[in-house]
Amino acid sequence: MHALKYRLLPLLLLLLSLVLSSASGEAHKFYVSTTTLHYRPEQQLVQITMQLFIDDVQAVLNQRYDATLRMAPDSDEEQVLIYFEKYLRQKFSLSSNQRPLEYTFLGKEYRNDLLLAYLELPLESLPEALTVQNQLLFDVFEDQKNIVHFKNANYRKSVLLNTAHPQAKILTLPD
Repeated sequence: MHALKYRLLPLLLLLLSLVLSSASGEAHKFYVSTTTLHYRPEQQLVQITMQLFIDDVQAVLNQRYDATLRMAPDSDEEQVLIYFEKYLRQKFSLSSNQRPLEYTFLGKEYRNDLLLAYLELPLESLPEALTVQNQLLFDVFEDQKNIVHFKNANYRKSVLLNTAHPQAKILTLPD
């Protein structure tokens, strides 16, 4: 239990800073995304769900690809999907034992001001650890934080990634 407190400390500090900044009365934009990796042993895969702010993704795609896309609703749905998947593959990766793992991009949807992206990673068996690199939006927002949650039955692990630490090794089973 004591170790759990220290593992959750970065997330608690982030939440506290968000509450304090909104309580000051100033309009302060924060840059955060969440990615959940949920291991499904019966299907031999990891289901991946990402939540990103639509306007942040729109800004990065337009800047990176010199485009004038609008999202939610999409000005050009096919082009948005092409650019988003290309960007995703450049900035988000998974590996195990220094071997890249290939995921499938299933698609995206919009919910309020969020873009939800869905991916799958087929795994015949779960490795002892997964290395997650998530640099999404770091090239546009230097204070971007990317929270990654891993779920395996009753075991959960969370990490906080930022521009200084864009990668983390997540143990997939309790220590």
